[in-house]
Amino acid sequence: MCSTNLKGFGRNEAVIIEETYLCLFSTQIPWYSSSPFLVELFLHKLYKDGHCSHSDALKALEQIAKQNKCVGIITGSSVYKNQDTFFNVYRHYGYKEYNVSLFKET
Repeated sequence: MCSTNLKGFGRNEAVIIEETYLCLFSTQIPWYSSSPFLVELFLHKLYKDGHCSHSDALKALEQIAKQNKCVGIITGSSVYKNQDTFFNVYRHYGYKEYNVSLFKET
């Protein structure tokens, strides 16, 4: 895992999940909470034939959130070609549509 500070985003972390997905995330305390959330900023499949599925990547995000003592995960802000399919995959894993983002308690 590596980290960086980007102006306006605070401390960001980058991790490669199962040698297949690159995930950029930040741990933030949103205005409506006193507890930290994992905010997924970017999730990208690096290798088309990688052995990790999108489902595995979502499970890894939950583990990362728990390791960082986050009470939830905020994701879904990236633009996807087929957003309905994207939302359905996340909903299947317990995320709820909240405004434009998807949220899941950890």
